[in-house]
Parts: sequence; C-alpha cells; structure tokens
Amino acid sequence: MIGRIVLLAFLCNSHLLFCQSNPNEFISKKAALQDIAILKTAIFEIHPSTFRYTSRLEFQNEFTNASNQIPDSIRVIDFANLIVPVVAKIHCGHTFPLIPYINSSTKAIPLDVTIIDNRLFVLGNYNSQSEPKAGAEIVEINGIPTTTLLNDLRSKETGDGYVVTTKDRKIEKFFKWKYATFYNQPDSFVIKFRHVENSEISTATLPPLTDAAIEKNRGLQQKQKPYSFRIDKENDVAILRISSFMAKQIKKRDKQSLNKTLKSAFREIKEKKINNLVIDIRDNTGGMAYVPPYLYTYLSTKGFKFKDKLLFRHGYRFKNAEDLHRSKANDWFNRLLMKKINDTTYEWTLHDNTRKTYRIKKNAFKGQLFVLQNGMTASGAAEFATLVHHNHRGMIVGEESGGDYNGINGYDRTYLRLPNSKIGVVIAGFRSIMPWDEKKYYGHGVPVDYEVHSQISDLLNGRDAELDFVYKYLKNKTELHRGNGR
Repeated sequence: MIGRIVLLAFLCNSHLLFCQSNPNEFISKKAALQDIAILKTAIFEIHPSTFRYTSRLEFQNEFTNASNQIPDSIRVIDFANLIVPVVAKIHCGHTFPLIPYINSSTKAIPLDVTIIDNRLFVLGNYNSQSEPKAGAEIVEINGIPTTTLLNDLRSKETGDGYVVTTKDRKIEKFFKWKYATFYNQPDSFVIKFRHVENSEISTATLPPLTDAAIEKNRGLQQKQKPYSFRIDKENDVAILRISSFMAKQIKKRDKQSLNKTLKSAFREIKEKKINNLVIDIRDNTGGMAYVPPYLYTYLSTKGFKFKDKLLFRHGYRFKNAEDLHRSKANDWFNRLLMKKINDTTYEWTLHDNTRKTYRIKKNAFKGQLFVLQNGMTASGAAEFATLVHHNHRGMIVGEESGGDYNGINGYDRTYLRLPNSKIGVVIAGFRSIMPWDEKKYYGHGVPVDYEVHSQISDLLNGRDAELDFVYKYLKNKTELHRGNGR
C-alpha cells in the first residue's frame, strides 16, 4: 500500500514525471476522444472493483456523456473538468487524477480554509491585507457562491464509497490546489465574506501568491513531529499521536522510529499503570502495509487475522502498456506468482497481511482505549480504526473515517498518462477482502461512537474538541463512580 502522503507529494510534483502543460492549451476533439478511450480501457482493465459502487452501464453513460461534450477543440483545463468527475465515480480514494499544470509557481489563492457544516471559513490569510481575517466566513469567490463551489469540488474529489467527510477534509487541506486546478489561476481573487465580529458582508480583492510563497509563510508556523507521546499522570491518561504510517520516510526525514516509539510508549504505560489510552490518528492518511496490524498487536486481547485476500483484475497484461508507468520485468515476474481464479480475477497470495495470524504483544495495553479520527483518517489508518471498531476494542471519537470499512483498494498501483492532455491518473491495483462481511457499513468508513466536530472558535483558539471530549467523558465517569460509591 503506497501511503497517501507520498502520492499527494507526487501529485504536487507531477510535472517532474508528466510533461508540463498549459491549462489554456487546446487539444483537438480527436485527441481528446483518444484520451477518453484510453482512460476508459485502463480503468475497466486495471481497477479491482470499478463497478462496486457504480454499475458498468452507468460508467458507459458517463464516458459517453463526457465524449459528447467535446467540441472541435478543447482547453486542457476544460477537458480535466470533464473527465475528473468520471474518475471520482469509482468511489476509490486510491484512484485519483494528476493534473500536470500545477507547480510551485502556480498563482494560488492566499488563504487557508476549513469546511464546517457546509460553510467555508478562513483559517489563515497569507496576503498583506488584513481582510478577510481568520474566522471570517467566505460567501463567494470570483462570483461563485460557496455552496456551488463546494458541491462542484466534491463531485471532482475522490474518496472511498459514499464518505463525504474525506472529500471535505481534502478540499480544505488542498484548497489552493483545487481552485487553481479546476477554476484556473486568475490575477485576482474577489472574496465576498461575512465578518467575524458581526453579520455584515464585505468584499476584498486579493492578489494571488505563488504556492512557494504560501508554503514559505506557512512554514513559519511550528511543525509537529509525526509521532508524539505523553502521559498525563494526574488524569490517568496516555496520549499517543501517530500522524502517518509512512514509517520508512519518517525515520529517514524526522529521525523517528515507529517501532521504537511504540515499544517505549507501551512499556511506560505499563510501568506507570495508566488505565486510559488515547490514540490520535486524525489526518493520518496511511502508509506502510505492516503498520495497522502491528499497532493493533499492542491493543488486542487475542490473536487476530487482518485480511483474507488481495484480489486484482489485470493479470499483469495491459492493452495500452505504452501509456502506463510500470516495470515490464516486475510484471513478468509477478505474473508467475499470482493465483488465477477466473479470467477477470486473480489473487496475490504472498503478502503478510493475508497470510499471518497476528499475536498480541506481551505488554499489550488492556485498559480503556479511545481512538480519535476524522475524514482524513484513510487507507492504513482507517484499517487500524476498523480493527478497533470491529473487535469492540475501544471507543472512536470524531467523524466518519475516509477509508472504506469493508476493505480499501491500493497496493500495486498504476500510473497512467493520457498522451494528448498529459493528464495522469493513479489507478489502484488490489482490493482488500476483509475477514468479515459487514453489509451494514457498505460504502462507508469507520463509524464513530461519539461524533465530535471542532467549531471555528475551537480552531482559532487552539482548542482540541475531540481530546477535550475524552477528558470530559473520563471526568464524568469518575464523578459518577464516586457518587455511586457513597
């Protein structure tokens, strides 16, 4: 499983792999139709569960409708706006477009934003102008009402199943990219906004900043390490924050070892006899495939199976191989090791995730567990939360996760470059089959036991609504226990 962090970094640097193109460059109708045909063939041939949420007939109609809207010539940006919603219809967070005209010199909107209850708020303004201030509600951008803008971006955002939280979290996190990608890169942004102090609506015109300038200003903020651990002895709580499962990259970049962090943390929890543990995996978009079950070995009460099977469709044979970034040597070798089930289904049998029965650690935590998650909790991080939820091991606080409860797609991924528009698409390779049949959660992520949302006042004042909830829960539980004891 390639983590979303790596792939998002890849997206931001996609111009290094895919030839840089101009969003206003025109391609002919013939060229556009050829790209659509190649995209359709690749998706139907490679993705392991194309028709899991959208039927073959619906997909045929989507591709036909996109083709029918192609004029004699079309701008690349308009072509992207046609095909990206079709890719989103797969409902797979591990399959997404790579737009080749976005880079560090892109003229971007100089605002950080957050989405709360279908409303868009300013979190930071990197322009020299003071308005709109952090906390202001954005009503309109360049004449487009916020509700229209958000609905349009959601239709183009990829995510597992029918989960909306993951789309909103990705839109807000990469808002400057999303706007530049699908609404071009204007010389100014006319922002209509509602003031923080009152309900008055004002307008401000902001010049764009390059992405590099925005990141430089944002970089002045203090950055947290990917792993953190602390014990609140007074309140009998340990808090373990794991912001990513990209263990190798983090060890190299941040000099933090996930294995050592977990070993040390759980040893200290046991030594200090802490009874409550919070594992914070908010904004954790996954990473290395071994981490979800490995982390759960420190929490489980018994041995467990993680996944039953990894299935795929293509059998390492591809019709448009010249447009795919794959190793022919690796594909030839892997073809010898796969297990054929039928002409459209193959099984990969050599991964530890499907072969092992995991044993619990000697110092596994046996107390009360809380898991904090949000819509950006995806891929392997969502798989970990699924293990906790399915085994009734702890309470989950926050919002529905981004990762599909009944198995994500990922692992062996294909990078497709459409030859004429130069637009790329990452296509998931394997589908995870989990050791349960939870039709109840079809199309959804990991549900929460307690739904908690940060409000704009929480974010501006640095309050952690989800963690605060856990403390209030434990306080009320303690007070109730003492009251019953009198």
